[in-house]
Amino acid sequence: MFNIGWTELLLISIVFLIFIRPNDYPFFIKKILSFFYKIKNLFSNILDEFKEEIYVDEFKKKNKEILKIEKELKKLKKDKN
Repeated sequence: MFNIGWTELLLISIVFLIFIRPNDYPFFIKKILSFFYKIKNLFSNILDEFKEEIYVDEFKKKNKEILKIEKELKKLKKDKN
């Protein structure tokens, strides 16, 4: 998803250990996790909206097809009588 490899994670971990005091580790870990959860939820919401939009478009197409067929059947029935 973010294309982060092991070397990047190692570098981030080393920087984290050098520049942040041990007392602040839990605070920063919570902040980082909440940030990633927010991003995950944002992507999930966007994906759900795309799926819903695709479903609505497909439903409209099928509905148009059904109405067209219904008109043709009514026309055939009318012509038959």
